[in-house]
Order: sequence, then C-alpha cells, then structure tokens
Amino acid sequence: MPREHRLNMTVVCMDDKYIKSIEYHLAAAMTAKADITYITDSESLAQYNAQPKDIDILLIEEGIHQEFVKMQNCKNVYLIVEEENRETQHENIIYKYSSIRSIIDRIDNSLLHNRKNGVDKNTAMISVYAASGGCGKTMVAVGLAQQLGKKGCKVLHISTEVLQDYQDIIGDTGHMPEQAGYKCHGQIQSAAEEMLRHIRKKDFEYLPAWRRMFQAYGVTTDSLLQTARHIQQKNIYDYIIVELSCEIQEAKLNFMHESDRVVLVTRQDKSPVDKLNRFLSDIVEWQGQGVIVCNYYDNEKEDYLKKSKMKYTVCERINVLPAVLTVQEIDRQQILDKTAMAIM
Repeated sequence: MPREHRLNMTVVCMDDKYIKSIEYHLAAAMTAKADITYITDSESLAQYNAQPKDIDILLIEEGIHQEFVKMQNCKNVYLIVEEENRETQHENIIYKYSSIRSIIDRIDNSLLHNRKNGVDKNTAMISVYAASGGCGKTMVAVGLAQQLGKKGCKVLHISTEVLQDYQDIIGDTGHMPEQAGYKCHGQIQSAAEEMLRHIRKKDFEYLPAWRRMFQAYGVTTDSLLQTARHIQQKNIYDYIIVELSCEIQEAKLNFMHESDRVVLVTRQDKSPVDKLNRFLSDIVEWQGQGVIVCNYYDNEKEDYLKKSKMKYTVCERINVLPAVLTVQEIDRQQILDKTAMAIM
C-alpha cells in the first residue's frame, strides 16, 4: 500500500506573540499528519516566497494573503482575521482569538472534506498497543474508533485479544456465530469475507466478540493480522484499528512496523513507563508515526512520562475514569478526540 501523503502546512503571521501562543498546541495536534512551517517576519516571508511550493494547508494573516497566494500553489487557505463574524468573500475564516480547539476543528473539517472527495483513498492501519497490562488499551482502541467515526470516517475495529472484553464499552452482548468462527479457520481471503458478513455498526463498524478464545476455532493471532491486512487492501474503510495484546510476538512487531499509525497506551506510573521505554528501545524504528496516550491520569501523582525521554509525543492524558466507560460517555466527554485528530 502506498504510504499516506504527509501534508505541508504553512502559518504566516507577523504577530510573533500570537504564533508562540498557538505553536505548541498546533504542533501537538498535527504532528502525525503535517510538517509545519512558521513565518513571522517580512524577511523570512520574502525568502519563502522566492520559489513556488505546494502547500496543503495555509493559515495566513489578512492583508498579506493575496500576494502570497499568487506565488504559491495552495490547496486549503485559511484567512486569520482580527474581527469575529465579519462578513468577507473568503470561504475559510479563522478568528485570531478563538480557541486553539476551534482552529484545529476548522482545519480538520476541511481535511475530512478532502478525504471524502478522494484526496486520500488508502485505508490507514492503526495499531493500538500497551507494553504492560491494565493501561486501558481496550478503551483507547474502541474510543478512538468512536471518535473517528463521529468525524465522518468509515472505521473498522478489530481486537486480537484472546479474552475480548470490549463488549461492555460498545454495549453489545452478541457474539460471532460459532459456525462462522470455524469458517474463519482456513484461507485468509475466505476468513476475511466471513468476518465482514458479520460486521456490526454504531458510529463505527466492529467484529462481534468471539464466544470462546479464537484459538478454539483454529484461528491464530497471525491469521487475524493477515485478515486485517486483506481487508485493508479492499479500501472499504478510511481506518482499521487493530487492538494488539501485550505479549511480544514477531507477527505483532511486524504488523506494528507496517502500520500507518501506532498508538501506545500507558499509565503515568514508573513500572508501565519503564516497560514502554524498554519496549521502544528494543524495537527497530517502525515506518508509521507513533503517538502516546496516558490513561488513568492523576495530576496529584508523580508523572514518570514527563521525566522520561520518549521518542513519541504524548498527545493526550485521560483522567481517572470509571471501571467501564461506554462509547456514549466517551463521545460526551470528547475523550480521545485529540488523539483522533493527531492521527488523521
């Protein structure tokens, strides 16, 4: 599968203080999908404008945009204005003093529009993994599927956990039919077709849980991962989210290496952070972008993630949660919304 195009994003604003106020948050939200260039003075603007470039996303201050746009090939232009709700002929307006969340949402909606219109048709594979148990990996995998689905993406969730416990989060007590389970033991193509026949839907699509351990049907973790790849090649979905169990296996490491995104789930405590650090130091760098989700976060406890030098960005810290969090509550609290935007 061709690698997903990484976007070129440029922000042009002569107000250096304003740029510093949004730079960190914008970078955190867009880190996995865009390279960002900031221009804050006339000299840098002149140098940048000396040669035409392909710009996927341009945020530019009103008053200097017309000349800039003439010189550059800009796909999506957002005009930064001082006055809120002012009438203008420009299609995309961003009020300078609106929240960073609303700015990111405005950009995100445009990217989603482009995806629907065929700019990016390849199904992206997302691996969700935790180096230690008890980190809430299942909630992250299901919640991420929920948030991407709410943004209009077509998403499939697949769990490779031996004991599949995501049903309480989804609110579905059904199971994969026994006979279908046995049919999934065999050729990967026929297994994929059989699984797709039993897809269930909410804001995203998911496979019903296996009634017994899937190994009882002759299905292995490796065959499930191969099935996910086969479904990916069909380009039915925008995203396939695969929850991986904690045990280290070569097939899983290869799968993560080939994934477009890897979401690493941990707690802030010393033991899970140490395990994640050891895992990252022992593996070969994977091709896709990695992001970290810190689950069960408590700001009164010591945060070992901040002390460690992780190679990937912690894009979201999720506060201490109830034992079982439903997709409805995930949606209501907008949990994993930042992570969804970071990987889109």
